[in-house]
Amino acid sequence: MFALIVELEVKPAFDQELEKVLQTLVDLSQHEPATIFYAAHSSQDRPHFYVLYEQYADRAAWKAHLADAAVQSELKRFDTLLAAPPAITFLNAIASSLPK
Repeated sequence: MFALIVELEVKPAFDQELEKVLQTLVDLSQHEPATIFYAAHSSQDRPHFYVLYEQYADRAAWKAHLADAAVQSELKRFDTLLAAPPAITFLNAIASSLPK
């Protein structure tokens, strides 16, 4: 399994637009056979701060996700919406339970 966390800080006034992009990315991930889990969250404590948690079968599946034309189209919108580049943390699985 391959997992990562992506931290996003959106420019003020663009929260709703970013949330639409994130919903689209979640929807697209549901059609990717090697995507195990893909979730978007907003912070309760930090305004304009979002976190993606992503799990894939392997790194190749993640690269395939990024290469998808529809995903690329949505990710290009980050250039306008984000206050800073996304911060990506790659994770090593120690133990996990799949969502029910």
